[in-house]
Amino acid sequence: MAGSTLNNRPVEDMILAGTRLCVLERELIDSRLREGVSMRDIALELGRAPSTVTREVNARSDRHGYVAGRAQRDADLRALRPKTPILVADRVLAGLVAAKQALRWGPAPISAWLAGPDSPPCRTISAETIYQAVFANGKRGLAAGAYKLLPSRQRRRLSRDARKTRLGRPGPLGAFKPLTARPAVTRDRVQAGHWEGDLIIGANNQSALAVLVERMSRYTLLVGLPYGYRAGELLTALQAGLRNIVPDLHRTLTWDQGTEMAAWADLERLTGLDCYFCEPHSPWQKGTVENANRILRRHLPRGLNLARVPTSQLRQIETNLNTMPRRLHQWRTAHDLLSPHLVATAA
Repeated sequence: MAGSTLNNRPVEDMILAGTRLCVLERELIDSRLREGVSMRDIALELGRAPSTVTREVNARSDRHGYVAGRAQRDADLRALRPKTPILVADRVLAGLVAAKQALRWGPAPISAWLAGPDSPPCRTISAETIYQAVFANGKRGLAAGAYKLLPSRQRRRLSRDARKTRLGRPGPLGAFKPLTARPAVTRDRVQAGHWEGDLIIGANNQSALAVLVERMSRYTLLVGLPYGYRAGELLTALQAGLRNIVPDLHRTLTWDQGTEMAAWADLERLTGLDCYFCEPHSPWQKGTVENANRILRRHLPRGLNLARVPTSQLRQIETNLNTMPRRLHQWRTAHDLLSPHLVATAA
């Protein structure tokens, strides 16, 4: 509709630059709707997206239809700043949010519950608005210290630039291989030589013990770490612990993304194992070793200084685990299942 006019003024002279609709654009929408023009054609005339015109008409119409003057007054009122925060203006809503926070609900579940059928009749609120109130330290309707009830317990938000920097920062593992790249034969548990590894931590996080479990047989190796569990110490200990396992059973090793495995590339070079890493906070992706850890706690309860557990005791626990009949093996032992592979490989 090039060359259109309103009140004898060209449309192209009326439209003002900017993201919000101006009063002249609203007058044009009002006029064209009365003429029966579709919203898509109105948007084309304005040089706007059809959704912009549709949202404007739907949001600011009443039983009398769309009226430009009333729509502009409503837009001006909504644009007034500063606004009273929603949780300051609505104390009932603030109480509901605080009550769910006390149950350790995060902002997203609270927002979803308020919008659902089981909540009391009240206004809804977005998760972002709740986050803003939490980090405002008592200035947006929630009590000071509300951040302590967040799942992350962060006192303040990182800026957008800081978040981008953190996300773009290379981790201690470097360019590692994810679990999704692990060979399919590893998942099927039909081939011996695929291991899962983890640390169990001692008293006050001052000591640790490395645990390796073979996925097919559940054969368990315990590797002492008397000098600490940083990357260098773990590398040396794992290399020594695997010397008693024939090289043909050094196929893969699955671990989580802990900093103790920062020397994984050296481990691959020295032992022949291909190292793969679970997703963050996903212990079930190495469930075999996690189950072994639970069994180990019967012998090494929490609160011990694991650096002081003698090697002879570790070997005794190993023997106990590997000669224990298991239901999933039809009451055969891990040693029964792995020993034929050891003999065949050695031959």
